[in-house]
Amino acid sequence: MEKEPKELSEARNHLKQFEKLLKDPKGLQHLKQGIASLVDMAEGDYPQTFKAAAKNLVSSYKHKVLAEVDRVLSDIGSYEAEILWHYHLLMEEFMEAGFEEDPVFKSCHSNLLAGWFDRFWKSLSELDRELLKKQFQKIPATDD
Repeated sequence: MEKEPKELSEARNHLKQFEKLLKDPKGLQHLKQGIASLVDMAEGDYPQTFKAAAKNLVSSYKHKVLAEVDRVLSDIGSYEAEILWHYHLLMEEFMEAGFEEDPVFKSCHSNLLAGWFDRFWKSLSELDRELLKKQFQKIPATDD
């Protein structure tokens, strides 16, 4: 049996560190590095066994993050906007890597952003809200 590539071992280590720091913004860098290595492996010149292992590892951590976000969504009103933004950034890493196909993932991400916006909006003063509304009105409409 072939020896596991160094990149796969390093990615596992980053993801283990991320898991320890899941609720801490410091963990984001480990997630980024782990996912980047695994995506490179999945798309690179490696035996199919290791490509599959890389994809499975990303999928496993995507589901761990999804489970945590689901837990947060069940009591979203008790979280500050900064915490909700942290979870958004975690989900963004999977989306940027092309792992957002899952409709449950998309729905959770959408609900998380809606909760974040609600918390953010409520944290603004009335003056700040009015200024922001005026800025939004200046943005031209698009057909997208």
